[in-house]
Formats: sequence, C-alpha cells, structure tokens
Amino acid sequence: MLVFALAASPALAQDGQKFADRGLLFVTMKSLDDDANLTLLLTAVTNLSDDQVVALNRSLNNLNNNTFTAPSSFEFDGSEFGAVAFLERVTDGDFNKKQITALTKALEEKIKFLFLFEKTGNGKFLEKADSQEAKFLAKIDGFGTSSLTGDAATSSAKLAAKAAKKAAKEAAKSAAKNAAKNAAKKAAKQAVKEAIKNQAKNAAKGKKS
Repeated sequence: MLVFALAASPALAQDGQKFADRGLLFVTMKSLDDDANLTLLLTAVTNLSDDQVVALNRSLNNLNNNTFTAPSSFEFDGSEFGAVAFLERVTDGDFNKKQITALTKALEEKIKFLFLFEKTGNGKFLEKADSQEAKFLAKIDGFGTSSLTGDAATSSAKLAAKAAKKAAKEAAKSAAKNAAKNAAKKAAKQAVKEAIKNQAKNAAKGKKS
C-alpha cells in the first residue's frame, strides 16, 4: 500500500489545505492515468514546488467536480497522455501559475470534448477537442517561466533588489571605512616622518652652535 506522507508547508495552509495537499494531486493524476507507475508518479509530485502543487490542484479542481471522465488512453500535445510526463513538464519548465492554468485548461478541454465525442459520436466534438487543446497550449510560452506565482515572483524580485542595494551600501561603507583608515595611517606615517626630520634639523643646529 502506498502511503503519501508529504504535508503542505504552514505558509500555504491559509491558501486552503485542500489545494496544498500533495496527496490530492497524486490521486487526481492517478485517476487520469490508471497505468501510471506509482513510484514515478510519487517522485513527480514530490519534485513540484508548494506553489505548483496549489496551482495544479486549483486548476484540476474542475476535472474532479465534473461528470465527464477521461478516456482510458488519449493523445495530449502530440503523444499519449501520461500523468508523470505531465507533471515533469511543469517541473522541467519551471511553470508559474498562469502556465499551469493554461496547461491544465488544455487538458480539461481535451478530455471534455473527447468524452462528448465518445458519448454522441459527433465528429465536431473531436475537432473541438483538438482546437481547444491547441488554443490553451499556445498560451504557455507567452506567460513566461518562473517557479513562483504572480505576486510571489514580484515579491521575490523586490527582495532581491533590496538585498542587492543593501550589499552595495555595505560594500561602499566598508570601502569608505578602509579608505579613511588608510588615510589616517598615511597621515600618521607622514607626521612621524616630519617629526624625525625636524628632530634631525634641530640636532644639526645644536651641533653648529
């Protein structure tokens, strides 16, 4: 029996324990791909960031709540759909929230219209399945890549800029301190030199007199 013991981080608990639950994502993906290798699927879920888990669970929530079911096997983005490959695409591409939403929407639309096609035999649903899939997959690249979602990415950039500013300030402060230290040393050295020179002059005068 497989036990999924990975808990969501406390920081994401307020975003809804349900969507922060990796176990929920594991079960959802397994229901979409019954042939998925459990160990590989577990690894794929584990490798996702907390933000990606929340985004995936939120986006896949429609599939969990809808009455239509996924075919036992179907093509997605040019190859047979596999839960492990689907999640690895998110990890390898460092997908952000918008990219994950586009990817899962493409999957949801594909499954929905394939289900309607199988139920009615109407070829228009088959065409719609492909066109909707392509429509949402095309949006992924346009949303850029980031392991963080929207505000989190902005916040991270601001923190990085703040840290860089602080580091530059500290470096400038340290440089000024060292410059002052060196100047003081140089001045002291010069003062000693002048004192010795004056002493030598005075000593020479004394001998003459």
